[in-house]
Amino acid sequence: MMARWFLMMLGVMVSLSFAARYTRYNIVLSDSSVGYSQSQTVAQKLQTAPIAYYGSLIQRTYLQKDFYNAENAEFEQRYPRVYESFVGWANYKQKRQDNLLTQAPEQYQKMFEQRYALMNIKGFFLIHDEIRVEKIYDKATHTWVTPKPEDAKKELFSFAYVGPDISQDSSWIISQRMMVLLPNSEDQTVPVKRIFFMDGYSEECYSLMDTSILDKIHYVPHRLKYDVKPTAAMSAREKMQAFVESGDFASAGALAESADLSPRSKILMKILNKEYDFIVNEDSTGLYLDDYNGVVYTDRLDDALNDAAMHEYVSGRYCKSLQDNPDVDSALVCKAVKKVALREMPKPVVHWMGPIRFNAYADFGRPFLAGDFPD
Repeated sequence: MMARWFLMMLGVMVSLSFAARYTRYNIVLSDSSVGYSQSQTVAQKLQTAPIAYYGSLIQRTYLQKDFYNAENAEFEQRYPRVYESFVGWANYKQKRQDNLLTQAPEQYQKMFEQRYALMNIKGFFLIHDEIRVEKIYDKATHTWVTPKPEDAKKELFSFAYVGPDISQDSSWIISQRMMVLLPNSEDQTVPVKRIFFMDGYSEECYSLMDTSILDKIHYVPHRLKYDVKPTAAMSAREKMQAFVESGDFASAGALAESADLSPRSKILMKILNKEYDFIVNEDSTGLYLDDYNGVVYTDRLDDALNDAAMHEYVSGRYCKSLQDNPDVDSALVCKAVKKVALREMPKPVVHWMGPIRFNAYADFGRPFLAGDFPD
């Protein structure tokens, strides 16, 4: 049921390469330090919600403050007070964020800028839901009542910020703020029934005959947030990048354990430091192509490692130096280094066999490597 939820991450979604999975919402997040509290059930939410509607979504629209277009203009003309409130809210939040950033320690400023730069979709959004109402929750009697004809259709508005945020309480905090997407149900033969609140909605709920189901289905807020802890890897990566770019691979390698390297970058570092013992199965390339980090960084360390390995191989220096080392199988190592440096893909074993197309490859799974590659 929860597979219907989609998450807009400003990352995060995909661009943030999120590592931790919160299975309750089928949300993929970018940090190992992510923490969510258990969501409320609909029954719990009804205890505090000012109003609740049971029905189906007619249409949902997202308007972004920073991209004023014809849709924004039409909405502003139809709902001037709502749009004015949205712009005022967004401007207040932006001013507060800017002021805090000027006061924050450099470490937090960098962290904010890094996360902001990574996100393809970010900013302030107005969420406009048009819903078809079948029942309205009566808080006085705790029952669901049929709406009056004029209340059979409702329009709900809420605001959301997507992106990194900064706050200060007893200490400085960087948070990642997100917005949960709700698919339109216009194209569905049977409209999806839910309970709609001012600030969220429920999982699918096709009947209110047995209200005990409200203790089992969950409320999903429009807005989600998690706090992100500063990582020491940022400083280590900056130093490591400088060493790689200057050709001091030994000094760069000494920082590798604290730099949150991707599997590929770990292998590139070993290659540049001529540590050949990591190659056990020369036919495998899966891990060599795995450039995933626990957090995606905006520095150029990974690019610097790629450039250095490529230059060493293409210039011919690397393979030539192997010939002078009697303890190394130069042909084997050079073949593996070529595969890594050039990002060679596995070669297909069979393309076609009659009407059946195979997509089989010579390399199955990830390679077997000696050394410590826990990721």
